[in-house]
Formats: sequence, C-alpha cells, structure tokens
Amino acid sequence: MNPAKNIIIAEDNRADVELFKFCMSESSQAVNLIHHPDGKSLIDYVESTPLDNTFFILLDMHLPGMDGFEILEHLKKGNLLDTVPVLTISSLPGQHFFSNCIAHGATEHYLKPTALDQYEDMVKDILERWCN
Repeated sequence: MNPAKNIIIAEDNRADVELFKFCMSESSQAVNLIHHPDGKSLIDYVESTPLDNTFFILLDMHLPGMDGFEILEHLKKGNLLDTVPVLTISSLPGQHFFSNCIAHGATEHYLKPTALDQYEDMVKDILERWCN
C-alpha cells in the first residue's frame, strides 16, 4: 500500500478548512491535509520541506500578512512553482482576477462556491484532476 500523499492548504478561515476536509472525506484518495493559516507559515513550510510527496497547494488569495499574489511571486522566485501545482481559490469573481492568478504562476484558479453542494462538487473535481 502506498503512503498517503499531501495536500497543502493555505486558508485563514477555519470553517473553509473543515469544509474542505469534510468534502475530502468522501473521496477514496489517501491524503494528508497540511494546513497553514497564513502566507508566512506556508512559505516557511515549503522552503524547508521536500514537496515530492505533495499533490498540490490550495492557496486562498486573501490571507493575513501576505496576499496570494505576493505568495505566488515568492514561490516563483524559489522555483517552487516548478515542483508542485498551486491551485488558487477566491470568492472574487471575474476573468481579470482569474487571469491575474494564472499570470502570477497559479496552475489553476477556482471560484469559492457559496453553496455546500457546489463546494462538494468543486472539491470532487479538484481531487479527480490533481490527485493522480
């Protein structure tokens, strides 16, 4: 049996982290969720930990201390964007915001759903697409 791989989530809203965990629990994937409540914690972790056992980083774009764009720039400078996909998530709609996330190095951007069933569908899609 293969050991569980990691999903790193940078999210300051604990309810969103718990919701993601709940939606993940319905998956058959063996996954460890590693939570960071802010950008500094995330950056410290990825700079000191090998990421070869990581499926992806899920990055909320509105974190305290550093916003998602600053974090993406930092990850890009350290060539960490070449190591693991970074999926950004935000409640801000719009093609311009989506394009800006991609331009800063995100692999994919997701609009944070407001309804539980849509959130479950988003997590299912993320796991199916990125946990292989």
